[in-house]
Amino acid sequence: MLASKNKENTMKIFSTAPEGNELAEAVGVDYIKFSISMMDGFVDWMKTTKDPSQPILAIIDMLVILAKKYPVDANLLIKKEKVQEWENVFNDWFERCGSRIPTKFRNGIKANGDELFKELDPVISDYAKEKGYDIIFIKRPDIMAYANQSVDITSDIISRFDIKWSKKGTK
Repeated sequence: MLASKNKENTMKIFSTAPEGNELAEAVGVDYIKFSISMMDGFVDWMKTTKDPSQPILAIIDMLVILAKKYPVDANLLIKKEKVQEWENVFNDWFERCGSRIPTKFRNGIKANGDELFKELDPVISDYAKEKGYDIIFIKRPDIMAYANQSVDITSDIISRFDIKWSKKGTK
């Protein structure tokens, strides 16, 4: 593990929170990435299983908790398309296996799943679209939480470099 130190050879501490220092500032990212990787593994299994038990609602619940604690990291890492895929797999599984779930639990499992997926929807990107914002920065200036694709000029810049460098090569 690497740590950065300033001129006085000390670690940067920026809050009293458990993750409020340089060595721990990526903890939220690590937790969310781990949960997503767990989710992906179980989703593959749930696409074909006929087993009436499922683990993904517990993982979604964990992701909801993490998203509330680390909202910026969650909005950067949890993609709306991925959540939609997970929800579709859950609903397909429920259609396929729901009749094998004991009646007293069936409706509650479906309702719980619907509520958890609703809570997991990305907040920042939805807010930006609702308000018509193209870019949202977080108070830390090095974090861009949302950017509309229409403001991405990367391909234009690359094209200009390609033109410039192709001309230099022909002279």
